[in-house]
Amino acid sequence: TPSDTSKEEGEYPHLLLFDHKRHLEILSNPFQPRTFAIYFSLPLLRFQGEVAFPSELKAAYLTPFNEGVFWFIEDLLYWTFWLNLLIGLTNILPIAALDGGQMFNDAVDEVLKRLRIKEASRKKMVSAIGMSFTLILLIVLIAVPLIVPRI
Repeated sequence: TPSDTSKEEGEYPHLLLFDHKRHLEILSNPFQPRTFAIYFSLPLLRFQGEVAFPSELKAAYLTPFNEGVFWFIEDLLYWTFWLNLLIGLTNILPIAALDGGQMFNDAVDEVLKRLRIKEASRKKMVSAIGMSFTLILLIVLIAVPLIVPRI
């Protein structure tokens, strides 16, 4: 009927541009591997011409002040979040130069201390285990992209 058409096209034109079924599937199954990958691929959308909020989604929101300034601040906060998260995740890697490496070495030292290993040999073992783990981690980081086929 004409009223149904006017409702779809007239009152909410931005809804016609939005793929609701896809987004409902993502939101209804947030812990599925596919949707989890979508969440972590969000920062890469910028390089595909997308932004944190696509233009059809922006059309659904009213901004409290100037649109350009509001969406600039939103993008700035979005990228600040991702940068902070990635720097934090990098920092906790168990590599000797990072904080995660120091925590890993301290944990290994405590385990060896509870096994009543003498301090001189314990320090050598902690160093060897820490460096071995770092080497294994680096090999995995280099080898996995070469071995695992791209999706």
